[in-house]
Amino acid sequence: MLPPRPTHLWQSTFFAPAARSDNELLAEESSLYPALQRLELNGWIDGVWGVTSNNRRARIYKITAAGRKQLAVESGKYAKLTLAIARVMGAE
Repeated sequence: MLPPRPTHLWQSTFFAPAARSDNELLAEESSLYPALQRLELNGWIDGVWGVTSNNRRARIYKITAAGRKQLAVESGKYAKLTLAIARVMGAE
């Protein structure tokens, strides 16, 4: 998930989810870039070239209004799915 402020891909994808999930959610670079391209093509994120705090050229992404709307839709679907799985597994 992209953070609320524009950020470099490496920060948002590799550090944040891993830290929040006790290193259970790790993304491979080879799957990440095609996903970002699809998000950008759908208008859910905007990417611009910028410079990091280390003075390196990097692609900086931010979520769009349409992306926030889609995130709400997908979050609702995910919540329903995890609830259904919990019921099947007897966790409810």
